[in-house]
Amino acid sequence: MNRIVELFLIVELYIPINLVISAYSITNIPIQFITLVILPYFSLINHNCFIFTNIFLYSLLFLKGKPNKLKEHRKETGKELEIVRCIVIILVTIAIFACDFSNFPKRFFKSKFYGCSLMDLGVGSFLFNNGLTIHLRKKSSILKSAFFLFLLGFLRLFVILFFNYSVDLNEYGFLFNFYFVLSFVYLIYLVVGKKYNLFVSIFIGLIYQYCLNCGLDSFILSDERNSFLKMNKEGIFMILPSYCILVLSEKLGKIVFFITNDSQKKEKEDLLCVYKVFLFFLISLFVYSFVSEKILPCRRQCNFTFIIFIILFHSVQVFFIKLFRMFYYLPCEFVLFCGKNMLNIFLWSNFLVLIFNLRYDLQSFGDKESVICNLFYLTSSFLAPYYFKKLIKKEVDQ
Repeated sequence: MNRIVELFLIVELYIPINLVISAYSITNIPIQFITLVILPYFSLINHNCFIFTNIFLYSLLFLKGKPNKLKEHRKETGKELEIVRCIVIILVTIAIFACDFSNFPKRFFKSKFYGCSLMDLGVGSFLFNNGLTIHLRKKSSILKSAFFLFLLGFLRLFVILFFNYSVDLNEYGFLFNFYFVLSFVYLIYLVVGKKYNLFVSIFIGLIYQYCLNCGLDSFILSDERNSFLKMNKEGIFMILPSYCILVLSEKLGKIVFFITNDSQKKEKEDLLCVYKVFLFFLISLFVYSFVSEKILPCRRQCNFTFIIFIILFHSVQVFFIKLFRMFYYLPCEFVLFCGKNMLNIFLWSNFLVLIFNLRYDLQSFGDKESVICNLFYLTSSFLAPYYFKKLIKKEVDQ
């Protein structure tokens, strides 16, 4: 339980960060980058830094006093949820590289069996973010994304085999990867449709958990890798429960993205949305409290408890973001950039991780070298593409 509480506190650190940026009207991109990326990095690798950062941020908010309520941003419904996407891509980008160094806390590594750590949230968080907005997308757009992700899956597989790059088989198996999983999830979403997908997803989740209870759990957690199914069991069996995460988050997205054109009703609708999201959170908390007493969450199995934990974990974020959005102008420019370019940043950062790991033995780096290396990597992962995109846009406008 302490680990889960710590996990919540780490991710919720982004709430005061965004509030400080809004309260003090920080528009400078490098400063936004430092507060949104660099501060969380140091908070992850050093617990004292985490405590100091929280004290510092809440002190700034206290000194600022009551926020000025802004009216004009109420027309931009849903933009504040780019914060959720931003949190996911920043923490994923930090973790996939920082974990290669000896100073990265072991408790944040992916769990081999049961439990939920920071790095266990990755695939579930991506699915949640995709689910929030998937009801706004056309079928043709989802199909194109599925095809593109399938190609990315083959490209990643080719790179791994060509460079003989070591991978953790406990993630997706030998041949499967995140792109393949998300591609198949999109295809299932299109086949099932939207009308009864909630009932279908709950049915799938319960039947899948029944299969786990009947022995599938031992099969997935075993070390046997002597057939195609056994070599890729984590990735294959993750597909159906991942669909459940996508659909459940879609239902939350429909609550959040309710839009009215009547400006007089807008404030009331925002308040009603907060109540609905809070109710969604309470239901998730009740279900999780019930099932977690009997079954611990397990990323490798993607069991029912893990599914509900992902929904619960991020529904808390959505609730606080929607609540504070009524008083603060959210989000800032850097958050919007990260949210809208989530996949591009993920691909670029993965490429940088590959290059670093092929050239250097990162485990041998000392604390100072690892910090310098991570700062360079994070700057390259976020600021470089931001200014590159800005330069391209400037050239096009001219």
